[in-house]
Amino acid sequence: MANPASGHDIRRLTSGASVYSAADKVNCVERLLGALGATGVPRVLTMPDRAGIAVRLRKAADLNRRRPGVRWPQVDFIDMPVLEDARDTVRAVCEMRAAGVAMIVVLGGDGTHRAVALASGDVPLATLSTGTNNAFPALGEATVVGLAAGLAATGRIQPALVRNKCLRVTHPSGEAMALVDVGVMPAEHIGARAVCTADAVETVFAAFAQPDAIGLSAIAAACGPVSRSAPVGRWVRLGAGTARLAATSPGLVQAVAVAASGPMQPGEAFALGTRPAILALDGEPEIVLDGRGPACVRLALDGPITLDVAATLAAAHAADALAVTAPQEPAPRDGPPAAPGPTGADRTIAPA
Repeated sequence: MANPASGHDIRRLTSGASVYSAADKVNCVERLLGALGATGVPRVLTMPDRAGIAVRLRKAADLNRRRPGVRWPQVDFIDMPVLEDARDTVRAVCEMRAAGVAMIVVLGGDGTHRAVALASGDVPLATLSTGTNNAFPALGEATVVGLAAGLAATGRIQPALVRNKCLRVTHPSGEAMALVDVGVMPAEHIGARAVCTADAVETVFAAFAQPDAIGLSAIAAACGPVSRSAPVGRWVRLGAGTARLAATSPGLVQAVAVAASGPMQPGEAFALGTRPAILALDGEPEIVLDGRGPACVRLALDGPITLDVAATLAAAHAADALAVTAPQEPAPRDGPPAAPGPTGADRTIAPA
């Protein structure tokens, strides 16, 4: 799953966020596929797009599969319409699950991973950061992630898997999920389609708040870090109070005044009030509340499953799962050669 839209939102104009081009993503996928092929993964499914990723990837796959000594998996593109929004991601993940995939590798930021997690069920996710805010996906090298994912998918090693926390939002129109944070904004902030500055937010709920995170969860971390493995979250209400520095976007550090903060216990419902508001899920405004019905957010411990790359590779080394058996050279003979064995004319040769 390489989201063509990740790394291109308005925060490139309001902060120092970098741009991940289609060429960058194809290069990342190439490194990933090379590692998957080396571990024996025979086939990979991927999502089509109109941004040029699919076209370049087809050419790269044809070229690499013809190179001597290079093992690349067969790359198949899912037959589906391209709508150029989050529905493409959800549809592709549903098709992948129906095809029985063993692992889904995701290239994107927090928003992309949230869209994948909506439909991934219990299929493990291997995460790669190519978005704006990357608090949820790991900042790793695609080759190494592909190596761990390939060892797990082919059954050569029992993978180290992690069940993540998430935030469940209940509102009059249904339910939603965030992987990292939920920001509550006044209703007039819907236009930007991304949270650009902290002063647009009134309240933050964070499933986890790591000291080195970026985005709204950094505000929660400034009030007291919460690890990804701790069975609690943190809420923060902004307002008159102690100002704390937080990296709210790449290249943007703000002094954020905090009025109050506290822990979120699993299952505890936090009412969002009756005023009209916008809910930003993982930094992206998604839900409009008109104040006509109740809405709440709660911490849940049943979020998506992710691959712990470092722990999986450590287990692989401990089990010597990376050993490669080289083909044996024929032993030297002193006497005349033996009579020839059966040939293709004598028996049917099974396909490789």
